[in-house]
Amino acid sequence: MSRLDVYDNGNNGSFRGGRRRGNKLTPHPVNRTYFWEGQEIFVPAVYTGRTGAVLDVCVKIPAEDMTAFLQKWHKELRLSLKTQEEYEQMEADNPSCIDFGIEMCFDGEALMQSMRSTINWYPEEIFAAGNEDGKEARSAGEWENDREAEQILDAYGCSRECCWHFARLSYRWKEKPLLSPQRISLLFQDGMRDVTAAHFTTGRPSLAAFGQSTDRPDQSIESYPSEIRIVHPATGQEHTLTLYACEQEKHDLSDIGAKGMVYPEYSRTLTYTIAPAIDRGLFDIRDCAQGDSPRPAGSRAKSGQSGAVAVFAAGRSVVPDKRAAASSMHFEPVESVRWRIVFRIKQKNDMQIDFLLAEGKEQREKNQ
Repeated sequence: MSRLDVYDNGNNGSFRGGRRRGNKLTPHPVNRTYFWEGQEIFVPAVYTGRTGAVLDVCVKIPAEDMTAFLQKWHKELRLSLKTQEEYEQMEADNPSCIDFGIEMCFDGEALMQSMRSTINWYPEEIFAAGNEDGKEARSAGEWENDREAEQILDAYGCSRECCWHFARLSYRWKEKPLLSPQRISLLFQDGMRDVTAAHFTTGRPSLAAFGQSTDRPDQSIESYPSEIRIVHPATGQEHTLTLYACEQEKHDLSDIGAKGMVYPEYSRTLTYTIAPAIDRGLFDIRDCAQGDSPRPAGSRAKSGQSGAVAVFAAGRSVVPDKRAAASSMHFEPVESVRWRIVFRIKQKNDMQIDFLLAEGKEQREKNQ
């Protein structure tokens, strides 16, 4: 297996770092494969220099998994997605949507991560499966492998029979450089994903307007306080969501934005609590609907028009010691809102691997 040439060019965290300038980093071969809850992880090498270190990681994705995803989320369906929830559902099913961080230590000294870059590589048959009929080869200008992905695949000797997710992480020294480390520790940490656990509406919703099924309509909240029981999708713990108010608000946006543009000013603020309490960064309530886009003064647009919305409302609770969620912004008063209850979860436990670089011998691997 050959190694890539990595340079101290101020952009070590990118595979597209571009020009060879600065000092060439020293490669330290690792060539070890690990399994993170069934996911095959190949660590080919680390690179060191006076300003920091670079770690390359190759994540193997079985071609059959990617093919199954493309058959479920065919081209027509992918192009028809409109809401953030739909995109989240597609990404959750996509085996190539991989997000993780790695804490790295050299000889017990922690490094500071500064940049991260990722790029994917796919076999030719995967591109064909991405078409509507799954048979024709892709046409010019469509989805294709980047030149950098081809270079990484060849440099690290990765199989062309499967898909690959390549990640490059760049680190800076906290104190003095450690250019010849003996022992390396890597702590893999899965990224957080948004998982919608339930929906409910405030006001008097139209089932047709929300596209709801009449056999399982959302719970409609028209009086306060009101309680909703929900189950955490990862832990199975039951939580009680108590809603206290859903107030109409009009925001004065006359002094913001581009000249000659008007902005949607109406939204609703939902005030609530959740028990047992859960960290604010791990739980959210969001409007399912798109907000209205800014428009030129004097023009009229249909409510719900999507686009580059340049303004949003930050929810502030009207009840002391309560949490708040803000609906999307609209030009007309908001009569009802369909909300979704979102938990942010990790799908994998942390994985720590330690090895002696000089001897090339793994010392310990454990799942936490």
